[in-house]
Amino acid sequence: MKIRLLFILFVLFIGGCRENALERANNSSKSSNNLTVSAAADLTPAFTEIGRLYEQQTGTRVNFNFGSTGQLTQQIEQGAPVDVFAAANVTYIDELE
Repeated sequence: MKIRLLFILFVLFIGGCRENALERANNSSKSSNNLTVSAAADLTPAFTEIGRLYEQQTGTRVNFNFGSTGQLTQQIEQGAPVDVFAAANVTYIDELE
């Protein structure tokens, strides 16, 4: 049940972010579609599986960056390219806004 919920949330999140990611990919010198996901380390097993399924269905490569939410927040603040951010604590997302 937990993995299904994560999958649904991930797909909805990706759907909203995919257009921006593809637009950015088209505007860059890259010729392939890539999606960069930074996610809390405890999401690794679920997101790895979801990413594999997403790649199969869309042909879009998913690149993961797993770590502590605080560390990922700092990376984003310093300009790390991220299309999707899945935090373990919503306060970090609020901080980035």
